[in-house]
Amino acid sequence: MSTRTGGERRWPEVRCELGESLLWDERSAAFWWVDVHRGALYRAAPGGGAVEVSRFDEALGHVALTESDDA
Repeated sequence: MSTRTGGERRWPEVRCELGESLLWDERSAAFWWVDVHRGALYRAAPGGGAVEVSRFDEALGHVALTESDDA
């Protein structure tokens, strides 16, 4: 859960072994990033709330957006 103190907005604490590829997705109004070594893909919307995570059996190098939502 995010907290707010004196105008600052804090994100939930997410500990990555090697966090990379922070990306803003305007369509979904969310940030995406990967933990390379743990094979985890994260998604979080500004304003707090839960951080969504998808796990994979292999290391991830980066995240990229596509033009359509069905890719």
